[in-house]
Amino acid sequence: MNTSDEKLNIDPKKLKSYKLKANAGFTLLELMVIMGITATIGSVSYLSISGFMARNTLELTAQELLAHLRDARQRAVSQDQSSQWGVHLKADASDIDYYEIFYGASYAGGTIVQKIVLPPAIQFLTPAQGASDDIIFMKATGKVNVSHVIVLALVNDTSVTRAINISTGNSAIEFLSTAPSFNFSLNVSPNSGTVSSGNSTAAGVDVSLLTGASQLTDFSASGLPAGVTASFSPVSCNPSCTAVMTINTLISTPPGSSAITIASTDGITTRTAIYTLTVNASPNAPRDLTATGGTGQIILNWQAPSSDGGSAITNYKIYRGTTSGGETLLTTVGNVLTYSDTSVSGGTTYYYKVSAVNGIGEGVQSNEANSI
Repeated sequence: MNTSDEKLNIDPKKLKSYKLKANAGFTLLELMVIMGITATIGSVSYLSISGFMARNTLELTAQELLAHLRDARQRAVSQDQSSQWGVHLKADASDIDYYEIFYGASYAGGTIVQKIVLPPAIQFLTPAQGASDDIIFMKATGKVNVSHVIVLALVNDTSVTRAINISTGNSAIEFLSTAPSFNFSLNVSPNSGTVSSGNSTAAGVDVSLLTGASQLTDFSASGLPAGVTASFSPVSCNPSCTAVMTINTLISTPPGSSAITIASTDGITTRTAIYTLTVNASPNAPRDLTATGGTGQIILNWQAPSSDGGSAITNYKIYRGTTSGGETLLTTVGNVLTYSDTSVSGGTTYYYKVSAVNGIGEGVQSNEANSI
């Protein structure tokens, strides 16, 4: 008679192995899958918690700044220290951003009473990195002369922001529902310049951040006279910033004034300013020179140049020689159109040329005339 093991055809030696596999519950592959899922869930959970904590830190930082701004305004209203009160914001490009509470007519000449360093995960977008902003509340009224927008953001995700607006008038200090879009102003100083042909002149181009997160802007110039070039250093920057514009002219650049359009753009927003360039040159040659002989003298007459080069003529130079083309400087006269040469000898033929002089320099010589 067969046993139950024989009927099932089970080898008793393998039974223990089957039981061990059943007790194990999972294969190695299944365990690896489960461990991968667990790690993924843990990572997602960590990122979610980390993101929540960063946003919470941003909110708390913004609330704290708002409270300090309102406190500074209240101190100005109550005339604490018999002075104005303000908050100096510093977007430190080489370190952690911070702000300082002070009293006085200006931050530079004021007294700092407290410095608050932002958490490492938080930065200022407005003011832009490397820039600063002074918010000063007037004594008794608590008003500000200029509106301000402060934008705080996460260092690792600048799309996550909190914005505070400080308006003129009633100087309301309040949160904005969304951070303002990028906006900036452009100013050229000085806004005009005078240069002699062949030389260069320079001006500062200031770009100031008004609202939003700073964006890289490029500089350009249009409306330049023929042959005149403009260069910028740096060629682009993040507002608020300043570039130096250098304008180079040629000897052949004609005299006159030109309205040059200076532009700065981030590709979406463009701001322009006008720079007036005045180019002066040495005068053209005097016209129609004649030499008329007389008793013991030779009288020269000429007409003024067709162009004074953009600068008033101050003098004329008289050149004389005894051979054609051999003239050397005889004398310089004022802004006149005639001259009597009395240092002449009878029987000698004299040759003359005349040139005009202005504030830029001496122009080319006139036609040649002689006393024959």
